[in-house]
Amino acid sequence: MKVEEFEIGKLLTGLTYQQYHNFGSSRMALRSSHLKQLKQSPAHFKYALENPREETEALRQGKLIHSAFECPEKFLDTHVVEPVFEGRTQDGKLTTSANCKEVKEKRAAWLASQKPDVVIMTQADSDMIVGMTNAVSKHKLASRLLKDGIREVSGWVEDPETGVLLQYRPDFIHEAGYIIDLKSTRNAATWAFTHDIFSDRGFFYLLQAAHYTYCAKLMGHNKHDSFTFIAVEKTPPYGLNVISLSEHHLEAGEAWRRKLTKLYAECLEKDQWPCYDERAVSPDIPRYLEPPMFDDEFYND
Repeated sequence: MKVEEFEIGKLLTGLTYQQYHNFGSSRMALRSSHLKQLKQSPAHFKYALENPREETEALRQGKLIHSAFECPEKFLDTHVVEPVFEGRTQDGKLTTSANCKEVKEKRAAWLASQKPDVVIMTQADSDMIVGMTNAVSKHKLASRLLKDGIREVSGWVEDPETGVLLQYRPDFIHEAGYIIDLKSTRNAATWAFTHDIFSDRGFFYLLQAAHYTYCAKLMGHNKHDSFTFIAVEKTPPYGLNVISLSEHHLEAGEAWRRKLTKLYAECLEKDQWPCYDERAVSPDIPRYLEPPMFDDEFYND
């Protein structure tokens, strides 16, 4: 699909992530990851926008996982596992070392035979994806949630309050109207993943959930005040946990979403991207440092 064919206010299927990224970037559209950067400061957001970070191992794995779940029927056509190449050293010993001349030659020849747009994976990558997809397919609730609906969708909608163009790319929208996001994680236990959702010092997935549900309401396809995470561990035994946020949970995220969206609109209008407050600040005492309250009997014992 060509960029000029993109339609604001309508869900589009089949777009690659690069198309989604390019269209949004060209129009300064606001996404949930931008909100997390704005929360630190507009200056940090602007710097990150103009200086894209190098792809980390976690980000690389995340792209692979989402590619496998977004379009499983195309995954094997666009991704290939790199084999182990063997060669002999000068003294005739068999080796798989990347420094071996014969290994280098075999690998170069194999790479040259691949399609230009193919994504190379390691065997460990493949094992991880197989383990995670099996975990989802064997989980009664998760497999049911991902059965009937649309995946690989992208959307843009104008915020009526600020005029800012918003963009989002939900992993899956169930036909019943539930918005579902798949998260790969090291620990899917409720206590651990809850921290990832609500801690504003970490991933703060609550902000993403609020942004997605708000966009969905504006576009008219969110029938429930809820948001569902399917958290899947990246290592054996590939534990899976389905965690649903209610309207009560989302209210806290919505307050942050609205505040940061307004901040973004102001920065865009003025073309000013401030950092921290230039005035001295007085921090609150963390609750865990506050002295315990005892009655007089405690001291008289």
